[in-house]
Amino acid sequence: MQSSLNQYLLRVGIFLILLFVMVVFLYPVLQEAFISNIFINAIIIFTLIIGLIYNIYQLTIVTNEYGSLSSFNIHKSPHSFINSKNILKNISLELKELDGFYVFKSSSISRLIENVDLTLASAREVSRYLVGLLVFLGLLGTFWGLLKTIGSVGVVI
Repeated sequence: MQSSLNQYLLRVGIFLILLFVMVVFLYPVLQEAFISNIFINAIIIFTLIIGLIYNIYQLTIVTNEYGSLSSFNIHKSPHSFINSKNILKNISLELKELDGFYVFKSSSISRLIENVDLTLASAREVSRYLVGLLVFLGLLGTFWGLLKTIGSVGVVI
């Protein structure tokens, strides 16, 4: 599983490199299109950058948390969870020592799973919101350009 999480980071990196190469090759055309409506395009690019940073950050958090979860040993103290500050921060509090083994309290397992699920779901919802916002801003820019075109046609007529 750890390798598949690293594969996602690798895929994101490859996609961003390909996107950067395309932007470099299409820079003159993109610069002209960007300047035609600089305010909406700047908001779109800013939102895209914020979304990329947020999603890469969330992916690295999940990768790190999975690493600490997979390195957990029931014979040793839960040091891998003590340093966790994100998804698994409450797990070390719910462990108890029983005959040299660290086990979960049975009443807390479902609550821990629900907390992890809610945390992951909220990150997923923010990602979906950012994608929807980018689509909306793109449509807004399209309609703004159409309004300018219709206005120009009216002046010509």
